[in-house]
Amino acid sequence: MADAVALSYRNRKVVFEKCAELVAVRARAGMAAAMQADVDSIASASRSARRLTIGAFEVVELRPSTAGLEQDLDRLRARPSVAAASHVFTVKGQTALMVPDGHVHLQFDRSVSAHQQRAVLTRFRLQVIEERGGGDFLVRITQGSKNPLVTAADLQAEPGVILAEPEFVDAD
Repeated sequence: MADAVALSYRNRKVVFEKCAELVAVRARAGMAAAMQADVDSIASASRSARRLTIGAFEVVELRPSTAGLEQDLDRLRARPSVAAASHVFTVKGQTALMVPDGHVHLQFDRSVSAHQQRAVLTRFRLQVIEERGGGDFLVRITQGSKNPLVTAADLQAEPGVILAEPEFVDAD
């Protein structure tokens, strides 16, 4: 994945930058303690430090191991205690941390047929969470999809897509 993703977001052009050493991890129900142990086991080789909580995610400083941050994230995602693990982003020039929640708000132009809409959803390997009518969807990234920001940027380049915005976890 690129370290920066440019896309239209909330009616303006935005560049999202991936934080080099921060990851967000969410535990499966009832497995918070096990997740902490799993994070610590992966982080022990790279000296992590807890940072803060954003929604149900714990943001952890995870200096990449020799395998790299992508591999470390994949190792976390493979742990039974981990429901989700994600990169953390900032908007270029700002300091607020943003964690994608795995959803994308997707809206097609009214001229795009239902068949064409389904073809795009299938090609991008997206799961429909809510169909709001008129070509408006809330979709979820699946294991076969790219990350939500890259997916939104790619969808924005699709003919007939008038809106594709990743959603982010709200800070408490």
